[in-house]
Amino acid sequence: MARTSNIVDDFIVAISYLQDKKIFLPSRIIVYDSDDLDKKIDQLINYRWDKNYFIQLPKIEILKDNEVVDALVKIFSKQIEIEKDNFNESESSFGFVIGKDIEQKKIEKTKKINFNLKKLFDFSKFSLLKINFNLSFLNLNSNFLIFFGLLIIFISLFINEYFFHKAYITVYLPSQTIEKKLNTLIDYKVASSQANFSETVLTTGKKEIGEKAKGIVTIYNFDDKEETFSKNTVLESNNIRYFLDNDVKVASSTITADASAKLPGKKEVSITAENIGEEANLNKGTRFKISGMPESLYFAINDKPLTGGSRKQIKTVSANDILSLENKVLEKAKNQKINLKLKDNELIINDLTNYEIIDKKFSKEIGEEADSVSIDAKINVEFYVYKKDDLLKYLTNELKKDLKLDLSLEKNNIKFKITQAKKNNDKLEILLDVKAKAIGSFDQDKALRLLLGKNKNQIEQILKNNFNTQGFDLLNNNSLPIFNNYLPFFKKNIVLKISSF
Repeated sequence: MARTSNIVDDFIVAISYLQDKKIFLPSRIIVYDSDDLDKKIDQLINYRWDKNYFIQLPKIEILKDNEVVDALVKIFSKQIEIEKDNFNESESSFGFVIGKDIEQKKIEKTKKINFNLKKLFDFSKFSLLKINFNLSFLNLNSNFLIFFGLLIIFISLFINEYFFHKAYITVYLPSQTIEKKLNTLIDYKVASSQANFSETVLTTGKKEIGEKAKGIVTIYNFDDKEETFSKNTVLESNNIRYFLDNDVKVASSTITADASAKLPGKKEVSITAENIGEEANLNKGTRFKISGMPESLYFAINDKPLTGGSRKQIKTVSANDILSLENKVLEKAKNQKINLKLKDNELIINDLTNYEIIDKKFSKEIGEEADSVSIDAKINVEFYVYKKDDLLKYLTNELKKDLKLDLSLEKNNIKFKITQAKKNNDKLEILLDVKAKAIGSFDQDKALRLLLGKNKNQIEQILKNNFNTQGFDLLNNNSLPIFNNYLPFFKKNIVLKISSF
């Protein structure tokens, strides 16, 4: 029958067949050999039992583990009752009986073994079954039955020891902690690996774009001689500069026929503003002075408005954006582990690792209009590698000089950190912080051989006298309480751990 988490449900299923046979159970329930007994007792007490099972409300009792063990032992040593039929057998010779008629001897060797559980547990108010086994088919004597019972006990103890009795023992040894700084030279090799990385940033550059104002002006010449103005001659009005688009020749001034007025020479020419922007757009009739020329003799006026000037600001790629992208992909490579095949004995000195961009491509150029810019880069990583075992061998030899007791220093008890490293010709010069713990020597195989099957007092004496230990902890996992103070008799069932104070 499968077990569930509810002991009442399991019990009801087990005794359900009694209802049909109208068999009533004794008014007592004995519980033993179970985990969380308190919870299960509560379940049994609080359950409302059907009157078809018990004559009256059953009483719940607990049978302790040691009582079960004692009962199992007594069942073989005290509770085996052998009933034998007595018979008389006279001395005989060759089938004849001296002084008597020859008769067929009837020898009945019938044995009955009574296992009286009532006597075993001595529950005066609890009627238990008496189980009778008729062993008449076995032609056995009482000594053999005793031997057989002892053999069963021995086999049970052997199975318990071999499969179930487990022990965990922690041995504490004397120790010494060593801390120091060391400086040394070590061999190294350089290894490299390459990987591709990409990154994107928003652009921070700004740029103004637009169109320059343009138009036509008329240049006036009041001088008595002809004047030529070359291309890019500067005209200025309201502090805004304009340039002539072409060379232009302006005739000299003339006198009217009645000599009452002087008429200037004049010539139209196109001009363009120096800078972009709406401020260069001018209404008609604006007067311009010509750079380097007296305004009383030379000036210009636009007969039509100057138009077309405009300006707007855009985002562009700056040099800082390009530099930021390069720094970001390098930082990304440092934070992301790059695959490098190393042997189990090899370690990397991170402080000397070098990252270099060997190929790069940007989505935009410097000054180009864009809201963001990206980079695709190939990065080469250069590693400086050293052999851990070589360094530990050096550290072990150095630290042993500081040992004060008869202790041993194992490599797995040495911790170190390289705080500084630099190249020194064909070697690496490193500065280390070292912390190590030396403990007393201990032969585990010898200890296990000596401790098999020993109790706590014997364990303490063996460890102290043979291995100079400072103490031990024992955790026994055993179903038989009588063996709780003893170690298993098989080495495979003992887990030995070494520690120190």
